[in-house]
Amino acid sequence: QQGQQSASEERLREQTQLESESLDRARAERENQERDLFDKLKRQKEELERASLEKERQRQDRDREERERLERERLARGREALDREIAQRENEEKERLETDRLQKEREERDRADRERQQREREER
Repeated sequence: QQGQQSASEERLREQTQLESESLDRARAERENQERDLFDKLKRQKEELERASLEKERQRQDRDREERERLERERLARGREALDREIAQRENEEKERLETDRLQKEREERDRADRERQQREREER
């Protein structure tokens, strides 16, 4: 009977040992799965952060390009306005010079007419 009890205790120890090893393996497997899941989530978070940073950089690039385009358009409008102003002033100067020239011609003709009339009066 003591042999049976001893054999029964041995089987119980072996069964307990097997169950303990099985629980250890299950615990280790669960820890590995948790670590893998944590690593996967960490990588996904990093990828999302990189994607978010890239999206923000692209938005800033688009904003900067838009500001630069608007500035180029503003400068072009300013140059066009300046060109118009210069052309207008050049035309005004040409008109003034032409008016002055015509005035001098008129004055010269008038003076020549007066001198001619004076000579004719003196000759008479």
